[in-house]
Amino acid sequence: MADQVLRKIGEARELYHRLILMVDPAGGGKTSALQEVSTSTSAPLINVNLELSRRMLELTERQRALQLPRLLGEIMGEHMTYAVPDHPEYRRYPIRDFLVVSPDLPGGRQG
Repeated sequence: MADQVLRKIGEARELYHRLILMVDPAGGGKTSALQEVSTSTSAPLINVNLELSRRMLELTERQRALQLPRLLGEIMGEHMTYAVPDHPEYRRYPIRDFLVVSPDLPGGRQG
């Protein structure tokens, strides 16, 4: 599966939208394939769901909604990057510019 992901990464370079979805049943080897891809490309592998879960265990539901942007910033660094610096569509977005919408906040408030 790692070879398939690496091939798709190469194919994605030619596309405008570069989203690659890995679809496989639980236990199908997605995580180990991504670990192999990470090792072979020197790209970091971050399980955002796992990291957020760990950091939000002790928070209340409201605190989770309010702390999400800060926690994402800690996990992913200060910026999200799209494309490589030489690419004409290269963008670097500060994490603080991301909005979180939570129906659990009064009025579905954005934070």
